[in-house]
Amino acid sequence: ILAILSCYVLPVEVSAINIKTGGMWVTDNAGAVDNGRILKITPAGVATVAVSAADIDAARTVAGDTFPEGMGARFTENDIVFDAFGNFYFTESVSDGLFRLNQNNQLVQLVKESDISAKTQETSASPQCIAPSSGTQLYVTDNKSDSILSINRITGEVEVLVSELELES
Repeated sequence: ILAILSCYVLPVEVSAINIKTGGMWVTDNAGAVDNGRILKITPAGVATVAVSAADIDAARTVAGDTFPEGMGARFTENDIVFDAFGNFYFTESVSDGLFRLNQNNQLVQLVKESDISAKTQETSASPQCIAPSSGTQLYVTDNKSDSILSINRITGEVEVLVSELELES
């Protein structure tokens, strides 16, 4: 029911439920270009900012991202999920990267656009949907290369699991 609400009623892009706390997390573009944020909403309905655009820019700086697409955050056709270990992952449209927020609220850019492009041989990347495995892998769709990526949730190592050619055959 919450997924349906987020698609049709709430002014947010996507949502995820934290099974451990029962809280809902949602992306919100905050009414301004590149000022996206992620909100944490408690079961009682109290909303707080869990990740801001400034947090994302700081994580990109630490990861050595060169900001070729600019600064800020935007959530358009992106995804947010929790893994079985309580880590929170999301893709974001300005950086075209994959981020992890651990249980200690440490945000890291796990994968940069250039990491994906190096493996897919495309000039850019557009990671979108995320599916965590029960082990160390995250499966992420990349809309630029039309492929499914396997990403190590600890190291950030990227591999192409299924390419566009394999999907078409």
